[in-house]
Amino acid sequence: MKPSVDPDAGAVLDPIEEEVLRFVAEKLAKRAGGIRSAHSPIFSSGLVDSFGTVELLAFLNETYLVEIDPASIDPLRLDTVASIAKLVRERQGGA
Repeated sequence: MKPSVDPDAGAVLDPIEEEVLRFVAEKLAKRAGGIRSAHSPIFSSGLVDSFGTVELLAFLNETYLVEIDPASIDPLRLDTVASIAKLVRERQGGA
């Protein structure tokens, strides 16, 4: 399987970025244009709302077995797919 490439950054997406980007694009980003890349802001831009945050955190918990308490996390850590993937890797014990 060929790795996905982020259209804006030109970088190859890692598997976590690719899966989170797919989830956000298919399940959460309903606005016209949707999400364009792993570095596109998804919350600060209004693309995903607070209900989407709950769905995203449930997805991360189920998919990657990581617990992320929304009350204890800086919202900027969830603003891009790239920052979400980094958070997941940190919670899994890597970086």
